[in-house]
Amino acid sequence: MTIEVNVESHSRGGLRLINHIPADRPCRLEGKNGIGKSALVRLLMLMSGIQPYKHEPGAWRSLTKLVGPTIVTISGMQGTFSTARLKLTPELWPVEPPDVVEDWLGVLELDGVTKAASKLFAHFDVVHLVGTERLSDTLSQQYARLGTSLRETQASLRTLENQRAELGVIAEELAEASPRTAEEERTALLRSQSESHQLSQQIGALAPKVDDLLKATALRALIDTGDAAAQEQRLKDLRKELEAARAVHRTSETQHEAAVASLNKGTKAQRDAAKIERKLRTLDKELDRLAARQAAMGSRLEAVGVASDVEQLDEQGADRLNAALEAALALQREAQLQAARINRTQAENDLIDELRVVLKSAVEKGLGGLCVAALNGEDVTVADLIGALGQAVSDPGAVDLDELTEANAAVSELTELKQTFQRREALRGEEDTARTSLERLGPTIAGHDDLRERAKGARADLETASARVRSLNMQIGAMTRSGLGGADVDDAAARVSELLAKHGVSTEALAQSLAGAQADLSELRRRDHELKRDQAELSNKAARRRVLRETFRSRAHSDPHRAWLTELAAVLALRPDVGMTHEDPGSGTGDWTDSVWQALSDHVTSVRSALTHLVRDVGGLEAVARSKGTSGPYGPGLRAVIEQDAQEQLSARPIAKALFDDGTVERVNLDDETVTWTTSKGETRTRPLAAFSSGEQALGFMRAQLQQVAAAPAENRLIFLDEFGAFIAADRRRPLAELLTSDELLGLAKQVIVVLPLQADYEAELDQTTGELHDIYERRARDVDAAGYFTEVFER
Repeated sequence: MTIEVNVESHSRGGLRLINHIPADRPCRLEGKNGIGKSALVRLLMLMSGIQPYKHEPGAWRSLTKLVGPTIVTISGMQGTFSTARLKLTPELWPVEPPDVVEDWLGVLELDGVTKAASKLFAHFDVVHLVGTERLSDTLSQQYARLGTSLRETQASLRTLENQRAELGVIAEELAEASPRTAEEERTALLRSQSESHQLSQQIGALAPKVDDLLKATALRALIDTGDAAAQEQRLKDLRKELEAARAVHRTSETQHEAAVASLNKGTKAQRDAAKIERKLRTLDKELDRLAARQAAMGSRLEAVGVASDVEQLDEQGADRLNAALEAALALQREAQLQAARINRTQAENDLIDELRVVLKSAVEKGLGGLCVAALNGEDVTVADLIGALGQAVSDPGAVDLDELTEANAAVSELTELKQTFQRREALRGEEDTARTSLERLGPTIAGHDDLRERAKGARADLETASARVRSLNMQIGAMTRSGLGGADVDDAAARVSELLAKHGVSTEALAQSLAGAQADLSELRRRDHELKRDQAELSNKAARRRVLRETFRSRAHSDPHRAWLTELAAVLALRPDVGMTHEDPGSGTGDWTDSVWQALSDHVTSVRSALTHLVRDVGGLEAVARSKGTSGPYGPGLRAVIEQDAQEQLSARPIAKALFDDGTVERVNLDDETVTWTTSKGETRTRPLAAFSSGEQALGFMRAQLQQVAAAPAENRLIFLDEFGAFIAADRRRPLAELLTSDELLGLAKQVIVVLPLQADYEAELDQTTGELHDIYERRARDVDAAGYFTEVFER
């Protein structure tokens, strides 16, 4: 069925419209200028939703005023309706030409049923082709047509990629779950453990050397400054002073006890004073004990940057001690976890690891508040569960078991030191309270109380003696820890020689050797820590893999969006190189074999990569087509496609007959814009595109345009071929008619109209014609006289 157009024109002001396009395909519409050929084409374009007046506001305003309530009827349509009748309503049209045509265009009836005018746009298409371009523009049209196709292809691929937006996530999950990754990580873990073992041996050999060289450096400094003997003498003097101070302390203690005993036999006030004196004595003994214990742990205190003889911590000292304790506790936890891990079975460790991975992942996803259980009527969240499980689900870290003892000692001593300072502060508070109470008893004792005064004086002597003993103990401890005591200068020199000989280091090279050994030891420990961290991460990955596999496979069976993975696994299992060693991968029971996991990972990764590259390549081709470029990675390929496509189009028999001596087109060359063909007699010819006549150019361009239109199918389409100039000369009409009726373009449109200016004065030529041609001219002359144009089947 071919489309037919009828127009009931109510135009005014001299505007004319062609009133009929018959159902002749292809149709020849030939007439005088000014009879409304172009106006009708533009009205039909508006009816298809295309705005031909976008850049012509003057012509639009003129049309709006002159067209009137014209009715256009289109019959012979295919699809959901066969006839469309549109009554134009120009009184409702916008004053300026809008970009988009809307329902204001008119009142529409489809098979007699009133619809919105825009309903027609999706079912009706109008194409207006003008044949004034050169044949060289054919190649430009090839670029444009291919660019359009590439854009559509790229859009489709991107739609596919968006539909598979999770494909990248799936590929990454499969890669992590794959046996190949597991083997790589297992190999990496073994390699890391082997390197850690070697590092431990190296650290074990180098650490004593560093300690020895440090001692040698310290002793060497004493010898060089001549202070060793003085320090030794000072230590001896301090010890003598300590013995004397202890003797004084013992005497003072005996005198205080005697004074308190006498006081306890007196009045009630005196007995109360005796009780307070004993309390002060107890407090003083506790302070002595704390001082002695602090002196014993002085090296631990000095290691965190706090003086060993300090009695009260300032804010900075307290911060340093707290920071050191936190670090020691962290190290202790890691060591304890590692020790517990060794004492558990592999199955128990697997369970703990997987539980840790699941809970940690839930927290990272913001699910810490998710209720996962109910216990005794109380909801248990993920965070509650982590808190309840405590260290069991903490990251195991990677601490050597040999460090556990040191970690425990550090935590114990640092905790005790912290408690020592806190206890000392509390004791001093109690002392102040006791002294205040003792002072308050004064007014209750009448007269001069010799017993109380004697006890008070004895306590003062005892406190002085205690403070002296504590001070001397602190000084002796500090000097002893520094390694400066116990040997005179000769002994120190002998010790230095012994230490240097042990490690083959000369006195001159001591400083350099120490610096190098310290740097090497620091690097070894840094690398060892790094390896242990990596080992912990690799262990965690193994646990994550077990959890991931179960979660992934379960979701593939339960999630409709991932059901294709189960189907793919079942197909891959049938491959000879994969093999199915137990249950059907599509059954939903049990785990997939390692070979299925690996095949699935390889396949999805390959598809993802291919899709990514395809989108990239099509986009690159489209960019080249848009810019008509010939360089870059896509230029040569695109040029070859354009040349081949143009060659095939120009090889159509009507084109070849009209342009190429009825021969065969061999090549279209974009570089020099030439066409090479072989004539029917076997002669090879090459001509520039610009050398073809205007008619030949029009034919090439028109055919390219028709191909571009045909690439986008439409339900009901009208094509107008207009202004083809010299090409439509009498001797060139037959190739066009043959092309329009060829099988190649048969489905191009429901109607093709070749629009021509009046080709002859048919009335004047009637006397010069006879037979069939006379009858044709007579009919044409009659129609032109009546309507200014005629229509007929376009044949030649």
